[in-house]
Amino acid sequence: MKNNISEQQKEILKLTAKGLINEAIAYELNVSENTIKYHKKRIFKILNVSSMAEALSFAYENSII
Repeated sequence: MKNNISEQQKEILKLTAKGLINEAIAYELNVSENTIKYHKKRIFKILNVSSMAEALSFAYENSII
């Protein structure tokens, strides 16, 4: 499962864990805010979670980030 998470998606998870909002993450990664929203939806689907808190918890527990 964790192999399906792209490097950019891992970076989004890391930046979210640091407390950055979508706009700041987009600025940091030099992409649009819509791109961040898209990746977050994909992360939820890949990890089979329904919130960012669940996604971060899963990512930490499974050494994804």
